[in-house]
This record gives sequence, C-alpha cells and structure tokens, in this order.
Amino acid sequence: MRRQGRITLAIDGAVARLVIDNPQKRNALDLAMIAELSAAVRRVARDRRVRVLVLSGAGGKAFSAGADLDVLTAGKDFGRRLRRIEQALDGAARRLARLPIPTVAALSGFCMGGGVQIALACDLRLAAGDLAIGIPAVRMGLVYPRTALGKLVRLVGASRAKFMLLSARTFDAKGAADMGLVDAVFPARRFKPMVDDFAKAIVAHPPGAVRAYKQVVDALATDNAAAAERIARRVNRGAEMYAALERVRSGRKRRVR
Repeated sequence: MRRQGRITLAIDGAVARLVIDNPQKRNALDLAMIAELSAAVRRVARDRRVRVLVLSGAGGKAFSAGADLDVLTAGKDFGRRLRRIEQALDGAARRLARLPIPTVAALSGFCMGGGVQIALACDLRLAAGDLAIGIPAVRMGLVYPRTALGKLVRLVGASRAKFMLLSARTFDAKGAADMGLVDAVFPARRFKPMVDDFAKAIVAHPPGAVRAYKQVVDALATDNAAAAERIARRVNRGAEMYAALERVRSGRKRRVR
C-alpha cells in the first residue's frame, strides 16, 4: 500500500512543477516527504533546461498545513521529534532559497506553519483568492525557526511579524497582500492557469538576465552592493543583451522599409 503523502516533480520544457501531495492531511509534511522535497530541489538545480520552479499543493484545497502533527506527537519524545522536523524543513527551505532560478509558491487554500516556511523560501508568493495563511506556533509553545523568522521580518517588518506571530491569526489573501506576505492575488477559479501564464512569461525572458535579477536583488537585500554591481555589469556586457538589442534594431529597419 502506498504511503499517504509524497512529493511529485514534473518538468515541462523550462518549467518545473513541484507538488506537495498529501491532500488527506491538507498536504502536511512528514520527514519522508521533506526528504523527497529536498531531493527534488536538487534534481531541479542540476537540470539546466529549467528556468523557473512552481511549488504548489495537490487538490487545490491547501498548499500545506506544515509539519504533520501526527508525526510530532506519535511519542512523548517531543523535543527530539521537533528538532528532526525543524532541521529537515530548514534544510529544504535553504535548498529552495539557493536555487539560481526564480521560484514561485502558488498558495491556494490552507497554508500554515511549516507550509509558510517553505513558501517564504521561494522568491515569489502568488495567492489564490481563497488563501488562509498563518503561523499558529505560539499556541503550542513553539518558536518559529530563525531563518524563516528573518525572511518574515524582512518581508512584512518587525511590527507586523510580531502581530502575526503573537496573535496566531489566520489571514485571508487580501490581508496577506496588504502586509506584503504575498506578491499578487488571483481569482481562485482561474488560479492555476494564471500561475502557469506567469511562469511562462518569466521563461520568455532572456535566461541570463532573469537569473541575474534574482542574484542582484538578493545581494542588495543583504547590503552587498558591490556584488550586485558586478553581476549587473557582467550581464549588461553579455551576448544576450547584444542579441536582444540587435533584434530591436533589425525590427526597426524592417518597419522603416
């Protein structure tokens, strides 16, 4: 009998799609699934064809409810179990964040706790109108992982991060967008095709420039202006830019004729 949850990876041309597939538990993640997620991210990193990664939850009702609480509470050794899950989630999130290509979290339905941690590791978060997102860790006496907290604070600011964490509230898509937690909100009934169109639009751009923008912004976010300048200068002297401008020049010549 197949175990309940798994991670699926499909590569369609330049778009990689990772799916958290455990809909019976709102796509909650156990240790085996987190290991699968890390392995899938490594496969994407090795595939030079891939230009963008989209991460979503199966079934359309949830992105992920986070760590599987049945695993955490299966025995009384809560501390050891919690450390194992935290370390596994932190490792998967770090691998996602280090991918050289843009990563998009497609958030529909329920997204809680560790699911938010995975979403925060992505470059962009697109929300369906039915999104319900929150970090209820304080209710269980837990402190969220430091790396994820750092990304949350950078995105929404210290005061809003405290409000989110201390209230343990669940926010809808508009509330998440208002605080800067998600980047765009799409209608739930058209969410998947709109996310697909967004990914295809990224793929249509010159890949070197796309990768460079990710690196430049990440460098600026850590106050590394020198690295950002080096990356931008390298791309702006590269063959991609010259080829694109040559196409523009040739197009203008044809219109003049």
